[in-house]
Amino acid sequence: TLVKEVRAAVQRGDGLVLDGVHDSRNQLLHPAAGVKQMGKLASVNQTIEMLADSVFAQANVATLGRPTVFAIDSAQVHARFTITSGNQQPAPAILTNQYGVGRSTLFAFDLLQRLALVPGDAAQFGLVRKALGYLATGDDITQQYGVTASGIEVFNSGVQAADVWVQAALPAGVR
Repeated sequence: TLVKEVRAAVQRGDGLVLDGVHDSRNQLLHPAAGVKQMGKLASVNQTIEMLADSVFAQANVATLGRPTVFAIDSAQVHARFTITSGNQQPAPAILTNQYGVGRSTLFAFDLLQRLALVPGDAAQFGLVRKALGYLATGDDITQQYGVTASGIEVFNSGVQAADVWVQAALPAGVR
């Protein structure tokens, strides 16, 4: 299946970002992220705090939605949710993992939805920038080269199905 191919690609050296509403259908990708899904947190729209040794900038960052709870297999935790239930430990919010020769970054909340609703949110964009830098080299390459956000929407307003191939030409040296 496609999910197994994605996981194999990460193991061979590609990068993977997991974000959004996590559910049991993602479980085949969880080995690449170094986690196991345990359920959902009761509280929604939580704030996350970065850990002192995180590769992400030290800040508290607002999130949207009901976060997913993950148990850690091999992942490294970079941020935790600030609200817990009862005597529970704070749940991981951002995790990275080395999987084979590839890397993954997992956001236990809906980062891209937050970016769509608040496009000028520098803290959220900083998370994306750091995640991409980690996936590319393990470091923050974006400080040197920068990241440019772009997007494309493709629609078929006809009545018949059509195959579409979207290709972008990038300047030399751009990844």
